[in-house]
Amino acid sequence: MITWGNIIGKQIEQTEEYLNSFFKYQQHYNSSIKQIYETRAVIQQDLEKFKSKLHYKKERLFQLGDVSKWDLSKDIKLNPQELLQNKKVAFQHMCDQETKQEMGMEMLVGYYTNQIFSQTQQFFKQQQQELVGHFIKFCQVQAFNITDHHQLWADAITNLQNNLLIQQRQTQRVVVESIG
Repeated sequence: MITWGNIIGKQIEQTEEYLNSFFKYQQHYNSSIKQIYETRAVIQQDLEKFKSKLHYKKERLFQLGDVSKWDLSKDIKLNPQELLQNKKVAFQHMCDQETKQEMGMEMLVGYYTNQIFSQTQQFFKQQQQELVGHFIKFCQVQAFNITDHHQLWADAITNLQNNLLIQQRQTQRVVVESIG
């Protein structure tokens, strides 16, 4: 029984050593990606608010129809009348500075999105070999423990069978001696 308890105790220790510490490290790495993701989410929310306000401002300016207040981009080749007739084109050129700021924010969100993707991809590429090797070691250790456990139970079966045989022989002797 003591040997059996030692084997179970060893399995518990090895499971903690191989799995808990390994996944603790994985959780730490995931927290750094989570921080990047959270930063991206904040910037994304700011971007959505900014877009909404800018769209509302462009709508109001377009409805007023005073092209001189539109802060048009410098490279525009359309005359004010053409802009007043095409809302979609007008929106592309009005509020130039704010539109550039919006594009900058979109690029920042894209940057963080790419960072999350590339760091996750890089992590899995780097960790694949280590992960496989780690679990191979764990499986080998567990297979060794199972072999020990199997041997313990096989020995127990053999001992019990031997004891049963000895008892049967002793019982047969007693019967033979009592008859004879």
